[in-house]
Amino acid sequence: VDRHEAQKKEDRPKIAALLAEQSAKLNADIPKRHKFQNGIKLTKEYVDRHEAQIKEDKPKIAKLMQRQDAPDQFDWREKNPEYITPVGSQGDCGSCWAFAFTGQLESAYAIQHKTKAEPLSKSEFVECLSKSCAGATFQEAYEYAAKNGLLPEQKYPYRNLDSKKPCKRREISFNETLVKPVNFTQVGRYYLASDNHLEIKNLLFQYGPAW
Repeated sequence: VDRHEAQKKEDRPKIAALLAEQSAKLNADIPKRHKFQNGIKLTKEYVDRHEAQIKEDKPKIAKLMQRQDAPDQFDWREKNPEYITPVGSQGDCGSCWAFAFTGQLESAYAIQHKTKAEPLSKSEFVECLSKSCAGATFQEAYEYAAKNGLLPEQKYPYRNLDSKKPCKRREISFNETLVKPVNFTQVGRYYLASDNHLEIKNLLFQYGPAW
């Protein structure tokens, strides 16, 4: 055990340097060519739009970084469990992005309105946006939700989408207000999350769960 711990301690700087080098290469290379995310080819239009969003968000992130008030330990599940929805199962479908986005939106809405978080429909995303189990991007999910809103899970329940199914949105009657995101801030680039622990900590503490 002692020898193993000593080896880990010795290797930690090497691993950190290697990861930093790889991240720098990926970040530098992404704008130059189309990238693949979750098996989806990112078009030049998507890359340009995404880069513009990052540029727009820089002042917000800088302001966020000025905050130093996040405690050493904080867990939304303990502090405000009503703001967190239960863990779901995506089954055999490549719908992790739908679960991640709805989970974030559910908590953000609950925190903003000081109400209990209610699950939103993942099937609506998969069947009406990506129309398959092949995945989708954060930008696409945000744009769809901002334009159309999302139905509650109970109105459009999740099915183990092992095959292509038609969008049922128009068939569902719902007279209440739909949840719609009005803005978001990008921290990190594409599939590369920020490697600044203070940035991530302050983000989670101030705004709640993030993707």
